[in-house]
Amino acid sequence: MITMKYDGHSGVREHIMKMSDMASQLKGMDMAISEGFLVHFIMTSLPSQFGHFKINYNTQKDKWKMSELIAMCVQEEERLKVEKPDMAHLTIGPNKKSFKKVDIPPNSWWIDTDASIHITNSLQGYLTSKRLSKGERTITLGNGTEVEIEAIGTLCLILDTGFIMDLVDTVYVPVFTRNLISVPRLDSYGYELKFGNNGVSLFYNSCLVGSGTLHALDVFKIYKAEVENQLNRRIKSVRSDRGGEYYGRFTESGQHLSAFALFLREHGIIANYTMPGTPEQNGVAERRNRTLIDMVRSMMSNSTLPEFLWGEALKTAVHILNRVPSKVVPKTPYELWVGRKPTLNYLHVWGCPAEAKIFNPQIKKLDSKTISCNFIGYPERSKVGTELKKLTSNEVSTPMMEYGVTQEVSCNENENVPTTECDYDVGLESDPTSYDQAINSENSTLWLYAMEEELKSMKDNEVWDFVKLPKGIKTIGCKWIFKTKHDSKGNVERYNARLVAKGYTQKEGIDYKETFSPVSKKDSLRIVMALVAHFDLELHQMDVKTAFLNGDLHEEVYMDQPEGF
Repeated sequence: MITMKYDGHSGVREHIMKMSDMASQLKGMDMAISEGFLVHFIMTSLPSQFGHFKINYNTQKDKWKMSELIAMCVQEEERLKVEKPDMAHLTIGPNKKSFKKVDIPPNSWWIDTDASIHITNSLQGYLTSKRLSKGERTITLGNGTEVEIEAIGTLCLILDTGFIMDLVDTVYVPVFTRNLISVPRLDSYGYELKFGNNGVSLFYNSCLVGSGTLHALDVFKIYKAEVENQLNRRIKSVRSDRGGEYYGRFTESGQHLSAFALFLREHGIIANYTMPGTPEQNGVAERRNRTLIDMVRSMMSNSTLPEFLWGEALKTAVHILNRVPSKVVPKTPYELWVGRKPTLNYLHVWGCPAEAKIFNPQIKKLDSKTISCNFIGYPERSKVGTELKKLTSNEVSTPMMEYGVTQEVSCNENENVPTTECDYDVGLESDPTSYDQAINSENSTLWLYAMEEELKSMKDNEVWDFVKLPKGIKTIGCKWIFKTKHDSKGNVERYNARLVAKGYTQKEGIDYKETFSPVSKKDSLRIVMALVAHFDLELHQMDVKTAFLNGDLHEEVYMDQPEGF
């Protein structure tokens, strides 16, 4: 009972009745609490918005009874609702490329996931505040500049739901153009923000206390126009949950259409809705969201980049998944959508250090033509180039003229992160990843010769027989692996092509029992060299081409014919 606090959500009457019920239970356990102590506990549990109410109570000679306390608290709560400060507008900044410009009130509050403190440009809503000494009057912004603050205190916000939220240690900075709510500060006080379905929800003690929604209809209109104009296709149906922005609301007369649902009906698009509380009916989308979050978590863990770049990691994960086939659908989403297989030779490890070539007409002959960056994603509207962002202004670990995956970025305290992103030409020559790439490359003749040599080796070792596929048997696919061999000086020595089966489509214990890949160990090689030196023997070294083809396969495996032959 001592630790109970009024959350401003259920109503002060219900809060007092709950505490009275607990006092009655204690009385039944021979632990009775006097009415005066109960009133004291209730007054202590009230939030800071009732500050003046508490002062008036403490200055009175006559103390209230429970019935009087309930009536006065309800009256005070109604007064606070009438005289409350302007409603808080929780705002999510839309992407300029995806949303229309809207008029946002100047007193709106912006949720900032990277801000360490709450900041306001107005004294309106402050419950308590104090002036600061000279040494405490400045804060440092993300770009390194310092601004003066004039006061700090607890600010009261009343959300659209009626929930009263206290922003403790909110600083007053008159020169700021926006009011910022710090997500880390909210988290430390028990609040939880959940982003999803193009909206954000605010929870306190597992209860929904506020929400804000992005304009899903505007994004869908842009998507619909692009599909019809670029691909000459039409959207016939849309499946979603029964969220208010998609479904609207259900009344006694039936569905009251939202703007999104009305737009679908006007354009003849069928709207399919899942049942309330059954996310499994939209299982494909829910599972894909889980896959994306797992990929982002892995990418952020593997890199040295700051967490605020998680959005870039998410866009990169989507870019990759659109070019990866699944077990159910053998073709990639990109191929199904565009009609051709995607090119994968430009993919790189997210977050790896890189050197980017910049365009500068005034650059001198001996000036550096590159800058040290970190790879953060792929541009959507550029045919060439990779989106990079410079992390530090003066120091980066050993520069590389290509992408690396092991080097870390040396960051100092004065880290400068520009707000703009640019496209740079960072193309690299790499081995082909498919048969089509090898045939269409500059070295197509050499790659074709390497493939013919591989097939000749398999024919000489009697690796396979051409047979008619029996009924009920499913084949496994195969693919070409291309590798350019270089000598000690970096010159091209030969072109290798290996035909391998897609063994990942088989299951251990059903299709095969064990795998075997003989590789000589360095210790064994050292022993042989020592014996040769000790007995003064002659050592002859030779290379057995396609040595793995000399093994015996006891299982029957039906494989597709190699592409191009």
